Amino acid sequence: MEDQNNPVAPQQPQYAQPQEPQYIPPQQPQAPQAPQYPQYGQPQAPQYAPQAPQAPQYEQPQYAQPQQPQYANYAPVPKQTNGLGIAGFVVSLVAMTFCWVPFLGTILAIVGAILSGIGLKKQPKGLAIAGIIISGLALIVSVIILIGVLSAVDTVSNYGYLDW
Repeated sequence: MEDQNNPVAPQQPQYAQPQEPQYIPPQQPQAPQAPQYPQYGQPQAPQYAPQAPQAPQYEQPQYAQPQQPQYANYAPVPKQTNGLGIAGFVVSLVAMTFCWVPFLGTILAIVGAILSGIGLKKQPKGLAIAGIIISGLALIVSVIILIGVLSAVDTVSNYGYLDW
């Protein structure tokens, strides 16, 4: 037997009995009542719902809208393009592609450099500068290949490999 006054003895907690949940059926919405109109020929006093007193209405002060500054209608500035710079860039890319062809690469590189040089006088200058750089590289490579081809032709013709 355990002593209830003994502080060392464990005590059993008291729990309440669980209650069953109660089911509440949902309420059915009621249909709105149709207004009742007086029959023909019978005068009837109008029925109004009582209204709560309203607070006095105060007008808000009218503020003038700030005037926006008027600007002149200018036509939009079209984007500037540099046609000669673009043409020089494209011809330079073609020259770089065909720089292994002895005379074609050299001629295209010179034309690309000329077009890009003229395109440097206009804005924007980005493609014109790129065209000059690529034309210079294509010209160097095509001149080296041209010298190699001419040297090979001279060597072959001097040693009698070709008897024309």
